[in-house]
Amino acid sequence: MSSGSQTTPPTCRRLCPSPSSSHASPSGSHTWESEEEERESRSESPWIPSLALVTYRRTRGGNTTNVTWSTILQHVVRDLVKALKEYGCDSLYFQGLLNAQVARIVAVPFDLKHLFKCLHSKTAYVRWKASWKELLRDPLPSLLEDPATAADLNADEVTLKHLLGEGEWATAAKQAAKIPRPILEKITKLAEKVFLEMKLTGPTQYYLDIFQGPSEPYHLFIERLTAAVE
Repeated sequence: MSSGSQTTPPTCRRLCPSPSSSHASPSGSHTWESEEEERESRSESPWIPSLALVTYRRTRGGNTTNVTWSTILQHVVRDLVKALKEYGCDSLYFQGLLNAQVARIVAVPFDLKHLFKCLHSKTAYVRWKASWKELLRDPLPSLLEDPATAADLNADEVTLKHLLGEGEWATAAKQAAKIPRPILEKITKLAEKVFLEMKLTGPTQYYLDIFQGPSEPYHLFIERLTAAVE
């Protein structure tokens, strides 16, 4: 989907509460405010877009965990695509922006694939997905040895299809509701790692055609200019 096709954030989907189990994280680590609530509470200060796609809330008695999944916000993707186009993948500004988004979220494979598809050409995305799949094979044995990550919340053994969001695990709602949070955090980190280690191919900009934008900070302009010269 295009970055500009949506002018308002997508609606959130509320999933049914899932029973607590040995796979659920402690109560203290499972509490976030939703993105909209954070925006309202910080209305007087600049708002930094967030990819808080999966949120967890313990019920008052602590016996169940409510899981909420919402689709990725389009303006977040748009900002990342714009930064990638203007400053390049090797730019510290772009890498910092990407890390700031990814490091603070619990994302599902469905949304990770959507995000990185927007940041790649068709050919590069195929390479990214194949590399991600290979990289996910490595931690699978250790995940199966850890009681907290060995099974999904249906008590079925975790497989590569869980990690990739394929087959019966292709839907985002099921990924959010049934895949333990530590697994989602792991696959998110590896998705970013593969992206940053890939050498993106595409047309380069000739340095004589690069000019500082009217509101562009000088250090970012120098960064773009240096990347073009190199």
